[in-house]
Amino acid sequence: LYLTVTPFKGRLLSEYPESILSQVEFKNENPVVTLQKAAEAASEKDLIIVTGSLYLVGEILKFK
Repeated sequence: LYLTVTPFKGRLLSEYPESILSQVEFKNENPVVTLQKAAEAASEKDLIIVTGSLYLVGEILKFK
């Protein structure tokens, strides 16, 4: 599980409950950095799914 902040009215990483944070492998305020880290850790058979607001997906699509 990789976690970032949604660019529009997002929840700060510090605001997530410990039950979520304890499952997070990597967290970063920048969605592109978080995606890059997930891509580095993924194998060719892995699927990376980006979920969240359209603002978050828009930030990721700019990176593409």
